Amino acid sequence: MGEALSNVLLKGGTSVFAGVRVVMTKLITDIFIRRLAQVFLLAIGIAIVLICFVFVYLAVQYSTSGFVSDKDTWKYMFMRVVSFPFDSSLGTFVTGLSAIIPTMLASVCFNVRTDVTPVKAGPDLNRVGHAFVLILAIGIALSVAAIFIVSTEDLSNVFTDATKDVAPKQLRGLFGAFLAIQGAYLAQLVKDKD
Repeated sequence: MGEALSNVLLKGGTSVFAGVRVVMTKLITDIFIRRLAQVFLLAIGIAIVLICFVFVYLAVQYSTSGFVSDKDTWKYMFMRVVSFPFDSSLGTFVTGLSAIIPTMLASVCFNVRTDVTPVKAGPDLNRVGHAFVLILAIGIALSVAAIFIVSTEDLSNVFTDATKDVAPKQLRGLFGAFLAIQGAYLAQLVKDKD
């Protein structure tokens, strides 16, 4: 019985690894899939940077001059949306990102080595890899700034009465998750691939 179970698991595991191998090969050899993955990767990085930038900008603006309630409704809306208690949806988002991105990073940010069979990602970053390193560095700096602002500024009047107490914790959690994700990706990109 144990031998039959291990054979089933081995066969299932082999097919899973074969599927991952096919995806990795497609990310290297199929130019359309490779470019699509590069665009997706850069879009995720830019989206995280923009969320952090807009938050820092609005928080600084709020602390220096405040918001006008009838003219600045989009600013209130943005601050309330990013501080929304995502609970399980943010956890799922972070888990999904941490599972998807390293696979892409391992292949689409590096030059393709055509001198070996089968072709594989080489040790040198390509243009997308260099751009993503820059995006990550900017995102890390903005995430740290956002965490600092949330920890030091009183932004409680931006939020509703119901979320006034938990919003700063939610924001620290969100920007902390962004910081952790970006730090892990940056570490993977700059580590020695030999």
